[in-house]
Amino acid sequence: MEVIGWLGSIFFAICCIPQAFMSYRKRDASNISWLFLVMWILAEVCSIVAMIGGGLPWSTAIMFNYILNSCCLVVILYVKVKYVD
Repeated sequence: MEVIGWLGSIFFAICCIPQAFMSYRKRDASNISWLFLVMWILAEVCSIVAMIGGGLPWSTAIMFNYILNSCCLVVILYVKVKYVD
């Protein structure tokens, strides 16, 4: 079960990499809504805080997912702000 959990976390974490890469390469994130990005930020922050605070079960696989997703989110936000729609 742990392997399945790791696979799920890895797949979920890397699914945002193509979007972050494409946004950075094309210098365009206009196809991503601000509402989606704000909800994504809130979900990541709340989940990480809850996991660290003990409100969610701790898992290295899940934390890997949150950290990689947060990194992709930072790239997309950078492109969205620097290369204004």
